[in-house]
Order: sequence, then C-alpha cells, then structure tokens
Amino acid sequence: MKKKLRVLIADDEALGRKEMRRLLKAHPEVEIVAEAEDGDDAVELIQKHAPDLVFLDIRMPGRDGFGVLDALEPPLPEIVFSTAYDQFAVDAVRRGALDYLLKPVAPEDLARAIQKASDRVSLKGPSIRKDGRLRATDRIFVQEGQTSMFFEVGSIRILESEGNYTRIRTATAHGLVRRPIKYFEVRLDPGEFFRANRAQMVNLKVIKECKPVEGGRLTAQLEEGTPIEISRRQARTFRELLRI
Repeated sequence: MKKKLRVLIADDEALGRKEMRRLLKAHPEVEIVAEAEDGDDAVELIQKHAPDLVFLDIRMPGRDGFGVLDALEPPLPEIVFSTAYDQFAVDAVRRGALDYLLKPVAPEDLARAIQKASDRVSLKGPSIRKDGRLRATDRIFVQEGQTSMFFEVGSIRILESEGNYTRIRTATAHGLVRRPIKYFEVRLDPGEFFRANRAQMVNLKVIKECKPVEGGRLTAQLEEGTPIEISRRQARTFRELLRI
C-alpha cells in the first residue's frame, strides 16, 4: 500500500482551515496530521509532526508564512502557500514554494498541488536519513535582504560563517541562514562537505585541485576559480579524507 501524504494546514482563520479540510476529503491519499492557528503554532507543529506537505497561509498575525520557514529546522517539508492575496504569487513560486493556491481554492488547483507534492516526496525517499544528516534533495530556507529562497543541499558550494549566521552560496545565488556554521558541520554529510577552516565549509565535489602552501596549509581551487584555504589543522584530515 502506498504511503499517505502527511499534510499540515496552517491558517489563522477557522473558516479557511475548515474549507481546506473539506477539499482534502476528496483525496484519500492525504492524511491531515495537524492544524495550526498562527505562525508560532505552525513552527511548533511542523517540528513535532514532520509533515510531507504544508498548506501555509502567508498573512498571519505575529509570524507570517515566510517567518515560519525562517524558523524551521531543515529538512523542510514541501510548501504550498494558500492565501487570498494574489500579489505574493510570483514571489512565492520564484522563491521555491512548490505551488501557490489563491483562495477560494479551486479543487483542480488543489489536486495539481497534491500531485506535485506526492511526486517530490516519492523522489526523496525516506523522510530522514538514519544518521540524521541532511540529504542532497533536502531544502534550506535562506534570506538575502527582502528576498527569500529555497536552496537544495546538493546545490550548495560554500558555507561561510558570519557570526551567529551562515552565508550559503550556490553557483548562482547566496543568502543567510540564522544558524551558526557549527550547526551545518553537524547536519551535513562529512563525506560531501568539509570544514576547511574556522570560517568556511566547502562541497567536496566542486574542488578542482588542491595545492600545498607554506605553514602546512592547503589551497583548494574550486571549479569556477574560487580559492579556499584549508587550515594547517584541517589539512591532515583533508588528506586522509581524499587519501592524498
């Protein structure tokens, strides 16, 4: 039997939650695991139930929809925004939301969103790795100024410490996460990401070459030409990891 898609509804309006429940009754492949009445409630319930899919209202009192994403620990569930405000539609999808449903939600639009979520969840496999590490397909919510985005772990090239924040860089974009770099050292696969020095981690697959420099340090050259210094303390571990 195919596993049901575990869904959480986050909407500050009782009528909105009731209508979503009514619409979801037409989808036996879906199981509603929880309902949240505001943003803070949504964060708590998402962390508790680890749903596959969240129908998330954007405008809620206190913490809004984007605030919810910013507060969540990765891996993130699939997110479908559901709101009465169409001005957020383009931004929401551009920033990586799976879909955007405008209230009142049309049944055919809901069915499309559920199918997309089901396809994505099937591709991911088990919801959490046994070792607790993030998978390449897991997504991290980042912000840069007023722009919010989702980055897949596998697309990350460099992580840089900025105090209690971490700047995450892909080939085409970058943004901040409100987590120290030590958090990612624990959550990322050490066979894929390496702590090169106190301030930087690097995705091993983007290292093109590595050269020794004075003081027992190494310089790793990335595919696009960016140099990363591997500290003397980490150079031995790096050599053992790559057997060089």
